[in-house]
Amino acid sequence: MDDYHGTMVADPYRWLEDADSPETMRWVDAQNRLTRWFVDGQARDAIRTRLMDLHDYPRTSIPIKRGARYFVSHNTGLQKQAVLFVQDGLAGERRALVDPNALDPDGTTALTALAVNESGARIAYALSHSGSDRQDILVRDVETGADRPDRIQWAKFASLSWLEDGSGFYYTRFPAPGTVPNGDENYHNTIHFHCLGDDQAKDALVYERPDDKEIVFAVALTEDDRLLVITACKGASDNSEIHVLDRRQPGEAPVPLFTGFASSYQFIEEAGGRLFFQTTDGAPLGRVIAVDRADLAKPPVEIVPQGGDKLSQSALVHQQLVLSYLHNASDQVRLFDLDGTPAGEIALPAIGSITGFGGRPEDDELFLGFTSFTHPPTVYRYDFRTRTLTDFAKATAKIDPAAYEIA
Repeated sequence: MDDYHGTMVADPYRWLEDADSPETMRWVDAQNRLTRWFVDGQARDAIRTRLMDLHDYPRTSIPIKRGARYFVSHNTGLQKQAVLFVQDGLAGERRALVDPNALDPDGTTALTALAVNESGARIAYALSHSGSDRQDILVRDVETGADRPDRIQWAKFASLSWLEDGSGFYYTRFPAPGTVPNGDENYHNTIHFHCLGDDQAKDALVYERPDDKEIVFAVALTEDDRLLVITACKGASDNSEIHVLDRRQPGEAPVPLFTGFASSYQFIEEAGGRLFFQTTDGAPLGRVIAVDRADLAKPPVEIVPQGGDKLSQSALVHQQLVLSYLHNASDQVRLFDLDGTPAGEIALPAIGSITGFGGRPEDDELFLGFTSFTHPPTVYRYDFRTRTLTDFAKATAKIDPAAYEIA
């Protein structure tokens, strides 16, 4: 019995909090047998068969291009986990790079985070086991398919950003169990830097917020490696803070750019000496602003003001802003020059929804995911030079079953 302010409350099932005890495991087994006795049979089998039929279609992620290589995840339909592929060029032959299904016959090991270095020679990737939020970060050589000895533990909701020369990367992690009070290992997110070849114990602490244990970080480096843009979020809210670390000022703390968690700030990209952000600050439907990277103290400049439609997603590709707006319950993709001048639209295949963008400021191609109630999830490639939109799967290499053989 527990005494809560004079009220005695019984807790006869507290023993179930010990998930590893023999009593708890026997209880779980008995519950599973009872459930199976109740639900198994022809009705469940028919529903299961129908759901599997509906779910049996190929799915491909939005490509990541680094150097001359393209990296995509693909599920043929009923695979338990998608497989990460790499191909050299648009017409290159695809080969499997990370197949979680081969790592775990139960199919409960998932590839949960990925960062490719600038040349496309290495990847840092995170694996989750048995459905856990906890992740292990590993580094793999793309050419050989072999993992390096680097291994990072205690990551969760991992964010990764490589240095341009591929010598290391910034990442986020949580405390190791036992180093903080019980339960607090799910709080106190921190940013560290990992130099390839080093043991995790040597990874330098870059930034933390001991004043608020609920803050979770995301990291992104500008293309010259000088500025680390840190996005801080709390819980499920979109509202955020932005802090910027100048790597050429050793020992200096990150500079707070936007604080207070009063509005949403999403770092888009750097271009033309400015940092571009999508924000709801002063614009509930969203707008785009830019900050002078040479003088972060200067007030931000509005680039694309709030309009009549909600700004949902943004990217900076081909030195243009690519913005997705929700118009009459359907997405539209509009282009803007970096000074905010409208530069046309990308005509979508039908009325539907954008699931994401892929591309970088120097690229001539944009990748976008599209789906609708009558259109299966599809990745399209937009060529800025020809102003044409094509189905990425039809324009690139086909996936051959032999590609699942990892070197």
